[in-house]
Amino acid sequence: GDVPAAAGLPEAAGARGDGDAAEVPEDLLCPVLHTLFRDPVVNAVGNTYERGALLRVGRRAGGWVDPLTNEVFDDGTLIPNWDVRRRVQRFLDAHPGLVPDGWGDRST
Repeated sequence: GDVPAAAGLPEAAGARGDGDAAEVPEDLLCPVLHTLFRDPVVNAVGNTYERGALLRVGRRAGGWVDPLTNEVFDDGTLIPNWDVRRRVQRFLDAHPGLVPDGWGDRST
């Protein structure tokens, strides 16, 4: 049977659309939100996250923390990850009726 999503965590990533259901490739999912990247950024450690997720969970007293590695660093600079953004756009172009989970529309 179906296993319910853990409390407070999103269900498996997917999408809705006009008959254009598609599973989002794992490498296009934010490791914090588990949804398709919309505004992917790279932190000082070199990992990519959705900007909003990193701004919510990455800032801690005394610096920034990488959500995957728990590495603490001082530089809060976030650099747009244009490669991931282009791959997301190619995925959306290949699935024209798809609106990713967590997105109100298809704009990137």
